Order: sequence, then structure tokens, then C-alpha cells
Amino acid sequence: MSENVFVALIINQNNEPDLSQYNEVISLFNQKYPDNKLVYDKYLTDGSNQQTDLVLDNFLQKYPSGKRVVVSITTTILTDCSNYFVKNKLDILSISINATSNQIVNLSNAITYTPFNQYAIMTMFMTYMDYQMKLVHVLYGESTNIGLLDLLEQTKIQAKLLNLPIVVSYLKKGQSDYNIQSNSMIVILALTNDLTNLYVTPEFLQKIPKSCYITLTTANTLIKDIFGPVPAFVVYPTNINYT
Repeated sequence: MSENVFVALIINQNNEPDLSQYNEVISLFNQKYPDNKLVYDKYLTDGSNQQTDLVLDNFLQKYPSGKRVVVSITTTILTDCSNYFVKNKLDILSISINATSNQIVNLSNAITYTPFNQYAIMTMFMTYMDYQMKLVHVLYGESTNIGLLDLLEQTKIQAKLLNLPIVVSYLKKGQSDYNIQSNSMIVILALTNDLTNLYVTPEFLQKIPKSCYITLTTANTLIKDIFGPVPAFVVYPTNINYT
């Protein structure tokens, strides 16, 4: 007789405000496979390392043995879980359904089902070429988010490979002028809450030349239309085949 598999579902509330869509998926799965042995514990967190550790402490106290796995949706939580298991010498797999950082390849006990950031950046630069832009201007938020750090490095790498000019500015609360030049692809690397509440202001938008557009990342999938007349879109990583 097969044994239960205990699943900790850890969701960052900055990406998904509640668990409703996950509850629907689990319900559909249970209807289709009523004899499955999966037991779910669901957690909403702020995505911090401290909260992830507390969730894992709670999960392991509840299920100190048996088959266990952790499922999350962000690179940060995936990595924090992996590090927790390595530190505590636990043979538990950390799985993500949409983590995109290229750094995941360095984790021995973690997998993701989403293409890496380099593919989103490649798509971003295809758009740059299509619209014949002249400069890449990265605006980076005050965050230590692992996924955003990786996106910054991948953007620098791609610009260097293509021999394109790139400027990196750091977003600051209360600052509106970042000396953005005409025909710039503006790459904003910041969390949605910070963009909405700290950085994107009417004064900020007025300083952007009309010949520019804004590129966002999967960290901003829930962002609302806060950019006024400035074109802005989210780039998703997709596999790119050159053959």
C-alpha cells in the first residue's frame, strides 16, 4: 500500500494575494484522481527568508518523517527552501512552478518547470532590435530579491554580447529624474508593491521621453496600469529555438 506524500505549498503573497486559484487546482486534481496520496499544507508568506524558515519548521514538526516535498512559486522561496534542507541535511526536494533564475542550476535539490531568465532577456532584446532602440536603461529597485539580481546580471550579459550601450540606475523614493535618454528601452527591476507605492509617480512618468517604453518582468505579473501614457509590458521567459 502506497504511503502519503506531504506537500508544503508556499506562496508569496506579493505575487498571489490569496490561495484561491491553488485551491481550485487542488480540488480539480482530487476530483480527477480521488485515490491520490497527496496531503497539502498551504502557506501564504511575505517571501522573506525568516518566514520561509518558520514555515518549514512548522511543516517538519507536523510531518517529521515520510515522503515530503515543498512547492513554491518564486526563485527566492525555492532557494531558501533548498538552503534550509542542505543546512539541516534533509533529503527533501524543493520544486517551483515558475522560478526563473539561472542560479537554480547550482542547487542540487531543486527544480523548476519554467524557462530561465536568460530567455526572457533574449526576448526583451529582440523587441529592442525590432523597435530600433538606441540605449538600454535599467532601473533597479532597492531589493535583494534573488530573481531580480539574476535578471540584472542577465541583462548586462546580453547587452555586452550584443555590444549595446547600457546604463544602470538605482531607484530611490522621492526621485523622479534618472536622465533617461530618447529611444531607450527602460528595464525596470523592482517589486510590484515598491513600484506602485514608492517609485512610479506622475513626476517620474513626465521625465520619460515619448520615444521610450518600459519592460517589466514576471515579478510584476499582478501590476496594474500605473504607467499612464508610457507603453509598458511584462516579458515572460519562453524557450527559444534558433534551428
